Formats: sequence, structure tokens, C-alpha cells
Amino acid sequence: MFPLLTVLLAIMPLAVPAGEMPFGDCSCDKPEVTEISDVPWEPLPPVSRPKVIYGSDDRIDVYAETNPDKLTWAASTCALIYTSRLTENTDGSYTLSAPAAYLRYGLPPCDGEPFGNQPTAPYCSGFMVGPDLIVTAGHCYNSTSFSNTRFVFGFHMLDAATPRLTFVKEQVYRGIEIVSSQSTGSFDHCVVRVDRPIQAPGAQAFKIRRDGSIAPGEFVGVLGHPSGLPMKIAFGNTYVRSSVETGFFVANLDTYGGNSGSPVINAATGLLEGILVRGDTDFINRGTCFESNVVPADGGRGEDVTKATVFAEVVPEETAYSGTIAFDRGGYGCSVPIMITVIDADLAGTESILVIVETSSGDLETVELIEDAPASSRFNATVETDAAAAVFPGSAVLEVGHGDTVSVTYTDLENESGESAEVSATAIIDCYPPAIGGVTLSLLGATQAQVQFTTDEPARGTLRYGASCGTLAFQTTGTTAVGHSITLSGLAPDTRYYYAIEAVDGAGNAGVDDNAGACYSFMTYSTQNHFTEYFNTSNLVDIEYLQVTYLPIDQPNRYQACISPVEALPVPPGGEIIPLADDGFEEILLPSWRPFNYYGLEYDRFFIGANGYITFGQGDSTYQALPSQHFLLPRISAVMCDLNPSLRGTVYFTQLSDRYAVTFENIPVYDGLGLYPPENSHTFQIELFFDGIIRVTWLEIAATRAIAGLSSGAGTPVYFSSIKISQFKDCGDITHEGDFHSADTSRDWKISLAELLRVIQFYNSSGFSCAPSTEDGYNPEGSAFDCTPHDSDYMAQDWTISLNELLRAIQFYNARGYRPQSGTEDGFQPIP
Repeated sequence: MFPLLTVLLAIMPLAVPAGEMPFGDCSCDKPEVTEISDVPWEPLPPVSRPKVIYGSDDRIDVYAETNPDKLTWAASTCALIYTSRLTENTDGSYTLSAPAAYLRYGLPPCDGEPFGNQPTAPYCSGFMVGPDLIVTAGHCYNSTSFSNTRFVFGFHMLDAATPRLTFVKEQVYRGIEIVSSQSTGSFDHCVVRVDRPIQAPGAQAFKIRRDGSIAPGEFVGVLGHPSGLPMKIAFGNTYVRSSVETGFFVANLDTYGGNSGSPVINAATGLLEGILVRGDTDFINRGTCFESNVVPADGGRGEDVTKATVFAEVVPEETAYSGTIAFDRGGYGCSVPIMITVIDADLAGTESILVIVETSSGDLETVELIEDAPASSRFNATVETDAAAAVFPGSAVLEVGHGDTVSVTYTDLENESGESAEVSATAIIDCYPPAIGGVTLSLLGATQAQVQFTTDEPARGTLRYGASCGTLAFQTTGTTAVGHSITLSGLAPDTRYYYAIEAVDGAGNAGVDDNAGACYSFMTYSTQNHFTEYFNTSNLVDIEYLQVTYLPIDQPNRYQACISPVEALPVPPGGEIIPLADDGFEEILLPSWRPFNYYGLEYDRFFIGANGYITFGQGDSTYQALPSQHFLLPRISAVMCDLNPSLRGTVYFTQLSDRYAVTFENIPVYDGLGLYPPENSHTFQIELFFDGIIRVTWLEIAATRAIAGLSSGAGTPVYFSSIKISQFKDCGDITHEGDFHSADTSRDWKISLAELLRVIQFYNSSGFSCAPSTEDGYNPEGSAFDCTPHDSDYMAQDWTISLNELLRAIQFYNARGYRPQSGTEDGFQPIP
């Protein structure tokens, strides 16, 4: 609150240039994911294919390939697609519901540009290396991606005009563990464990190089999703140029942005040699269209490929001879069949083996496992269970009860050490479904919604939704947790949706909450402002020496925004210095009594990201100034681009009496060439007021491509359009819904000096009374009390103005303005 002394001394939418490739100020040699356009794809006649990239264009569609090895490799390669572009159907299949047109720089392909009529969706590629392991580029995937990305096998053209847009559940997988990762640099890679064994049609684990290095001159090929297109296979006059680096080699592959994470294969041996991670400029902007960058076969910088030896040690070899035994899950419901699998290469061709299964309640059964194919070394059997009070050993049925432990034992006659060893596995019997509670619609927009709920045990939640309670035709599945948050994207504006929740625990028990048969429901808004601007060469940065204030409101947009010119930061740089590595982040824990409410959710911490933003819920290392990256997490982006505070400048965190402040002072943009002139400098500040107001102030900004704005973390809106921050209303001109303060006789949402002096007059008198004929409806003194008390008389409402009540009026005077706000001491809120 401002002291009394203070007053006494004073007595238009711009469409996003989707898919734009990085400019030198923010990325240089760092790799990026492919930004998919926001323009819906519409089928067009096929177009011809001219030359592109290194010499001739070697890319072909899968339907045009006849080589069986390459078709197997194609079946084993997947696309990384954001969940906002996928719809999960109730039968477990998925539909690519938001394929996008093939655009770059916001422009269509030039006449003759190959594949110009095809849809785009993946932002990166990946490939299978083990029963439940997928490899992609480290800059494509991290733990943030578990909830918002799916690995999709089979996204390719069925013929010249028809893409596959529907995928069976065996083609779609979700990551659950990062086995090994490095996000950038010479060892760029990510090994991901997915939620279940991969059973995509025709998919097999690639055989990878485990030692040595491919030699210059050897021919290689690549498969993947260039620029987000359906899968392409490219084998031709493409070879290794250099292999001197420890972590990567360079080849003249015909690849594009969406190929990041693609498998690069030795054309002679079929060995997986590495992961495509970065390369030369992909496209040329011709003003009205774009075309592929054409260089000679031996020209350009080449494409960098992380060597398979970088991640080989975390990918188990298929030739291990120690026997393994496993249940198909960690828990089972009562009366649910139990599957047992043994893998032992020593027993290839044995046809069957015996194992012992027993329960903690005393049942014991001998089970025969059958080899699933001749000489496959894999043996399976299913044991029926029954929830019975008594047990009958040897009955071929396993009698179980809630809380039982089931164990299975197999004797491996000769393990890798040549010795006999017992191998076992255990599982728990759980007979009760999870209980669902706390169902809350935590976020609602025009095309997005977010539902939160809890379960009384770890469970995987699914939200089924549709146009009526009887037709819940779509679903979205979350992660296994106790506290759940599921986001729906691609919804129709101004439409009512009904939904129910299902939660399945690790034993397969399913609990359902359909609101007692009536279903829950919500109505999407007709429009929504996402308060985000995408700066690029088509939309130059124009927010220097500006300040934007975001006021929380209970309306679809969730915030009201206004701007003011500034000459300095509102909070002088200082406080705790936050050491940030390039692309790093630091956690800021908030006092338990001072959480921050953002988009309706309270957070007890936030994370300062080196690249010009703060995030909620988890930290982020994203350095790419792309809408798809900005919207992945709850985020406030001041200048989201590839900043490098480790080189120069300072980042501060300050806690004041009414707010938190994060200041970036003189921070440069990363430069791969190592050139950091003084003008490469960024100074800006984010303030988080305890009452939920957000204020962002910019001084010097050097970047030409950046993101500034707010994100609820619900994912990129399907048809996102950038706004113009510089065209927000001036904070002195904004209006609010609700009643004016009694002191605001000019009704301009400000308290002027004259208006404040009137309140001081009431304070200095023995009280005030009703006087309808005066400018504010009140008089000092008097005895008429037949009206509503003055808004400044809010504490005891005793027809007098106390010192604390006067100080509140002074706070409004010293502020930029005020607005009605429920839940405050007097029903109003000062605007800083």
C-alpha cells in the first residue's frame, strides 16, 4: 500500500506465418522441430516433382516402394504428433483430426514443389529399437512430451492422393520414461520407453551399430516425415561426407525439419547408423510461395547424424541368452486372466516349457508355456483366475483374493554365466476399481477445455465426450496418476459437449463417473483471445519500451489486457541473482501463504527459463520461438527465443510486499558464430502480483523472431492467430464491468486528487451522511442514513471513514486505476 506521504506531496488479428524456419538471431546452429501450419489441409490433385536439396530429390512415398527391407524399415519408423491434432475414438483407434496444409513462411509451395498437395502433421520422426523403445532426436522430445505427444506408426500416403488419417490403437503409443537423452549438441538423442510393447503392423526393432563408425563415402538412406509430410523414403546418391566427430557424422541426405529423429540406415548392410538431427536451410522464400533449397550433391553444409553408438548401450541386444520371465502387467483384478511370458534364446525350438505359479493365499499351479512361433525363443500361456474363498492347488485355475501376491518361477538352466538360476516375477491382486472425485472444469475456451479430477489410487484416466450423453463418441486418455488433468483440443466453438470419466488402475479395474447417468457438460465459447504475439520478419518486434498489464476476469478470455509506454522497469533490477545455464531453468518456491493464481489454478512455485519465460508446473528448456512450443505448458513468455544468460547479463528474482518480479537485464540471444555485439541485448521484466495481476515490461529487444504472451498450457489452439500487443488499449482508457467506486464521481475508473480530497474531508469530519443533491451523494456530518454507505466505509460500515479506510482510497489514487473485484476487502482492486 502506498503511504499517506505520497498523496500529500502530490497534493487486429495477424495470421501466423506457420512453419517458418529459424532466423539467425534466435537459433543459428541449434536444431528445431517443424512448426506445422494452422491452415486446414484440403485434398488437391497430385503435382510434379522437380529437383531439390543435394542433387536430385531421392524421396519417394511408401506406396511407391517395392523393396521388402525398406518397407519393414518404414513400418518401424513413426511420427511424433501433438495430441491436439489427434482424436482418440472410443474403440481405441485414433483419427488425425487436424491435418494442416503444407505451408512455410505462411506461403504455399511454388508450382512443382514436390508433395505440395499432401497434408502435414508430425513435428519430428522416430523409430523402434526395442520391444518398447523408440529413439528420436533429443530436441524433439522430453518428459514434457509424455502428455502432449504420441508416437504414430503408419502415417503415409496410400496412393498419390490419399493419406492415411485413421490409425488402429496398435499404431499409437505414449512415452512413459526417458531412458537416455541429450537435447542438443554433438550427442543429440532421446531414447523413450513407451506405455506397452510395440505391435504396429510390420514393425521390427532396427539392428543398430554398436561399435566403430561408418566411413566417409559409404552410402546411407533415411526414412521419416520431412516438414511434417506423410512418410518418405530416401535412398540414392546420398553418402557420408565426414565421420571425424565422436558423436555425429555428416551426410548429404535429402532431409527437412520434420526428419529430425529419423533413422539413417547403411544402404549396404541395413544397420541403423544414427539419428538425423540437424542440417542445412530447407526452403527459400520466393515472396509469394516457397520452394526447396537446391544445392549440388557435394555442396551445402550437409546433414548431421548422431551416431548410433551414442545411445547403443541403453538399447538391449536381442541376442542376450539369460532367460527372462514376466507378467503382462503389474496387477490384476479378480477373475482376470493372467498372461505369463518367458524369453530364453537357449530354448529356441523347444516348443514348450513348465513354470510354477503360486499365490500368497496358498494356491499353486504348474503351467505349460508354448513357443509362439518355431524357434522364436518366446513362450506364452494364460492362467484363468477365480475370486474364491477356498483354494484348490492343481485345479488349473488360480484362486485369488484382494491383496494376494501372485508369483511365477522359472528355472533358467543356463544363463549368460553358464549357470543355472531361478528367475521370477510377481504381481498384486486388486479387486476394487478406483474411486473418482473432485471433477472440475478447470479451463474452458473456444476450441479447448480442461477437466481435472482425482482417484483414490494411481489410475489412468480417460475422458469420453460427445454431442450427447448417449453418444460419447470421442475420448482423450491421460497419464497414470492420482491427480488428473485432461485437456481436450479441436473442439467446435459455441457448442455443448457432454462427458464422463473412466479411471483404470494397474490391475485393470475400471471406475466410471458419469454424473449419475446425466453426464457432465460444458459449452465452448464462440471466440477466445490467447494474448500471444508471434514476432518474425513478417511481423517485426514493436514492443520496446512498452508495458502490458493482464487483469484476471471471470470471462472466456480469462484476462483483460492494456498497455502503457514506459521509460524504465517498474522494479529496479536487483534481488536474488538466478544463475541460468544456456537453455536452463531454475525453480522458485513460493511461500505457502502466497501462491500465484494463473488461468484459475493456484501454483506454489514457478520456473524461470533461460529463454525469456516463466512456466508453471514444471521447468522447460525450449529455445524455439514457435507457437507450438509456447502453448505446451502454462507459461508467461516475455521474450521467448534462444537467449543465453550464461554469456552476459543478469537474471534477478525479487519478492516485494505485493508481488514477485523476475528481471532479465542485458541478456543476449545465442549466436552459433560466437558474435555477441553490445546491441545484442534484451532487458525486460515479469511481475506477478499477489492478487493475480500480471505485468510485463520491455525495454531493449534485439531478437527478430520471438513469442510474447500467455499460455494456459492446453496446447496450441487448432487455428491460432497472433494478436498485436502494441494495439491493446491504453491502460488509461480501459473500462470494466460493475459499479464505480463512490469516490469516482467522474466515472473514469480512476481516483483523482479532487476525488481523494473529498474522502479525506469525510475522514476529517465526525462522519458522513446521505445527500442525494451533492456530486457524490454524501455530505460530511448530517443525520440522513437512508442510502448505501460510501464505498470507502467498508470495514464496519459505521458512517465514518477510518484511517485504514482512507489509506485504501489513497492506494487507489496512487495506482493507475481501479476495478471491481469480488473477494477483496472492499469489492475493488487497484490496477498497478
